[in-house]
Amino acid sequence: MLRSRHDAITERLYTAHLVSDAPTAVPLHPKGADSVPSLCSSDCADVITNDGGVPRHEDPVITETERIKAVLLKDQEKSEATLLELLRQLQQLELTVDTLTVKE
Repeated sequence: MLRSRHDAITERLYTAHLVSDAPTAVPLHPKGADSVPSLCSSDCADVITNDGGVPRHEDPVITETERIKAVLLKDQEKSEATLLELLRQLQQLELTVDTLTVKE
């Protein structure tokens, strides 16, 4: 159940900008998001919410991943060649599960 809920949330996040006349979103939790306890420790939350413009980690893999993500988010209309190059760079980084978990 948790996996399907996660997949539904992810799908909504990544397809929200594609739908122009989307119906009003239905809350996923009856009492709202504030009533759901956090699964992150305070240390983890600090890493996730750090938006000071400084790389969150000294790890070059995470730094490069964040750079590629920023490029993709900055301009949604990338050429196919640019997208393929960014994907190739991501593939070469050999991302670990820990890296992906921090990025979620």
